[in-house]
Amino acid sequence: MRAYVGIDWSASEIVCSTAGEIGEPRKIAGANRTFTDVKELIDRVGNRHPDASEIHVVIEAGAPGWVVMLHHASAIVHVVDAQQAKAFAKSMSSSGAKDDRGDSIILTWLARERCDRLPRWKPGSALSTQLRELASLHETRTKERTAEIQRLRSRLRESFPEFEAALDLRRKWTIHLLRHVPTAFDAAQLTRETFDELMSGCGACRTTLEKVWRVLEKVEAPWLNQTTAAHLGFIIRNHVDEVERRTEQLREIDERLDVLTQDLESRELLESVGGIGKKMSNRLLDLLFVDEIPTERDEAAIRLGAAPVFCGSGKTKKGRPKGIVKMRRTASSRGRATAYLLGRLASQQLGWAKARYAHDMANGKNAARSYRNIARSLLRILTAMLRTGEPYDDARYVAALKANGVEWAMDL
Repeated sequence: MRAYVGIDWSASEIVCSTAGEIGEPRKIAGANRTFTDVKELIDRVGNRHPDASEIHVVIEAGAPGWVVMLHHASAIVHVVDAQQAKAFAKSMSSSGAKDDRGDSIILTWLARERCDRLPRWKPGSALSTQLRELASLHETRTKERTAEIQRLRSRLRESFPEFEAALDLRRKWTIHLLRHVPTAFDAAQLTRETFDELMSGCGACRTTLEKVWRVLEKVEAPWLNQTTAAHLGFIIRNHVDEVERRTEQLREIDERLDVLTQDLESRELLESVGGIGKKMSNRLLDLLFVDEIPTERDEAAIRLGAAPVFCGSGKTKKGRPKGIVKMRRTASSRGRATAYLLGRLASQQLGWAKARYAHDMANGKNAARSYRNIARSLLRILTAMLRTGEPYDDARYVAALKANGVEWAMDL
């Protein structure tokens, strides 16, 4: 016998309903976000269904803290995405009514009807947890750094537009120059000698420095004086400090990621493929390969949204299915971004991927779709490599494409 629990969550509490093998789901008092409360909730469910040997909980994705506590409270936890829950709710009622208690009841029905087909959540290894947390922190800091660069660019565009147009604000030498020359007033005080001395050993090439100097030597700003320039310079340097701080944080996170995975054989295998470096291999390990290797041929592509879905019904007069092929939306945004980037890197580094991209472009497909097609093929290769422990063999894959009569591979 089993007991089923549907849970709708917020940051601080959960709303619950429960049911046995028969009968309507009924509400049960929820819990606050402490392990003691969650353990007490599962005990109450067990008391309500004394014949149940298993308690199955269905909860929507997005609440890892709740999931961990429920798992350690001895429940069998199934995590479903919001679209799954929404689609099931529509199958139960078309009224459109929605509240927390109603959502928990719907999830209880879902638990009872489909728990055998829903994967059971299980905690990852210490390595996967650390990798996931560092990857998430890296993504957050990258967004913060990008936002700060945009704020700095906006300020420069207002106060120093000709200079802003000549700078790449992602470069270390640019940040160094802005720290010393934040305003047009400061630029007007520069001589070529002081400029060369300032930029000596900064890492920028001579052509770039010449371009920047040609801008600086023409700068005039009669509306600025020493006082107003000092105030504006303080504002600019404040933005520069923030960009540098985020850059340093990202460097430290990259170092920790490198140390965390540097001894993994799986990372070495991934990096045997052209276009996959340290950062991409860490992303793939985090999203796909760190604890277990997918067993199905397209499982990795499905997780990253690189495998499309068919939407249609019926057949044409020629016997072909009617419908369209659409992008898979159930994958996380980070997973889809990883698939896109993986396909793009491969199309720049691998001969067969370049040929596939050219073929897709000639047949009217857009770049994003082509990159996902390439990523799907490459993810199949990576999965097979990690299962067998064999490094990437480009000639072997090209030979297989030709043997299968793939049109765009014949001239490789």
